[in-house]
Amino acid sequence: MNESNTTAINWDQFSMVMGETTDPQDEELTELYTMFVSDTDGQLSNLVDSDLPDDLDSVGKDAHRIKGAASSFGFEGFSKILNQIETEIESLGREKVKELLKSALESFRSSKEMVSSRYTYLA
Repeated sequence: MNESNTTAINWDQFSMVMGETTDPQDEELTELYTMFVSDTDGQLSNLVDSDLPDDLDSVGKDAHRIKGAASSFGFEGFSKILNQIETEIESLGREKVKELLKSALESFRSSKEMVSSRYTYLA
């Protein structure tokens, strides 16, 4: 999924949490963001690389949980994909869920790169 720079990250939300690029680095928030990035990348990679469980409801619950953290950091485009997985899980089918998970991972990694280019201490 190709998210433009204007919709992939809600910069107002991100800066509300992390501060402006000119603000001093907050070590605790940096650690929280780093944990979010690491955990999210690992969870999505596992979902993309493994067979989906028979019960897709668990994937919907994972999408809901990840979406909450992503929304907190302003990962808007990524959150939209997760929302679709969460709310439409019953009607999507396994192949569509797998496709959306791959798109979510691509969007997440792209968003992470955008953040790293603006907030270099988060790279």
